Amino acid sequence: MAQKQGYQLLTEAFYVGSEIASPDLDADTYEALNRAVVKAVHKLNEDPYPYLHHLIGEVPAEIDPDLKPEDFARWRLRFVEPAPYPQGQFQRTFEWMRSWNLIKEDGSSYNSLVDNLLPA
Repeated sequence: MAQKQGYQLLTEAFYVGSEIASPDLDADTYEALNRAVVKAVHKLNEDPYPYLHHLIGEVPAEIDPDLKPEDFARWRLRFVEPAPYPQGQFQRTFEWMRSWNLIKEDGSSYNSLVDNLLPA
């Protein structure tokens, strides 16, 4: 939307498929959610445009009343299956947060904070 309004792209990030769930979510429900996400990823990768009306419907009209599916560049629409949260990504994020004093050094580690169990 910003580029459509004439702004220049400075940076962007893409979803990498790392899912987060509450510890009280039971395994069967978590597996069902992941199966649904995998199906959605496959459908969206076939052709995302028929589903963009869901995203567009969330954009307030005062921001862009004329937003259309063709306003979205296909290369920017990336969808991946759920995957384990990478330890390297965790470590970079953890160290960055520590460098800005956003979290305390309390002995937390990847193994104590991340449960990488995915459905088989």
